[in-house]
Amino acid sequence: MTTASSALGIIQTPAGKRPAPQQAKYIKDIKAALSSNNLTIIVGSGVSINAIHAVNAADMPGRSLAELKRVAESMSWLGLLRHGLYYLMEEDLLSNSDDKKEREDHINILESRATPVTEDQLRAAASFLTRKLFEARKIDNWYALEFEDVYQECIGHDPNPILDALKELYECGARIITTNYDDLLEKHISAQRILIDNTVDAKLFFAKRTRGILHVHGVWWHSACDCQSVE
Repeated sequence: MTTASSALGIIQTPAGKRPAPQQAKYIKDIKAALSSNNLTIIVGSGVSINAIHAVNAADMPGRSLAELKRVAESMSWLGLLRHGLYYLMEEDLLSNSDDKKEREDHINILESRATPVTEDQLRAAASFLTRKLFEARKIDNWYALEFEDVYQECIGHDPNPILDALKELYECGARIITTNYDDLLEKHISAQRILIDNTVDAKLFFAKRTRGILHVHGVWWHSACDCQSVE
């Protein structure tokens, strides 16, 4: 079982390196919050991407390096939207030329290297994608293709530095809130997932009367999952 002292041990700088003053303050504050049972960790797409990048493709005969790269891309909002727009084409889900042109326009914007993609452009692409997937009754199937087997095939309780670190902190009392749609964290930690639309569970979570991973944008298999949410 993880103790407070062992969990605090993971919050440190690399051996032989002296932390910068601001970094030292962050470490001190995190340790104090953990010791007083007041540490809340906000997890974004970077954690899931890092977890996938830590996977050794040589240990996964079922996944190539290219497939692992694609999985990592799906952990970000931009990558997920790009894959969804290609899915519309691959499954021949667009019946008229206007929809096909709009899809191409969104793809060109999301893949442009000339200018950064704006939040409004991401929202517009997400709105179009969600609408077309619902019209085709394919949104659940698409989410499953993107997320369903990721943990079992890519991680499967094998050592994973970032997920292991979060597991230690969680077992020592830290609360975890995530904006991610994937379920890597709760599967690795063996924790219940809490959805923001479940008012009772969410209130218990914030009152520190229940434990789990709180998904503020939903989780892929739940009907309330909203790929239009900002990361």
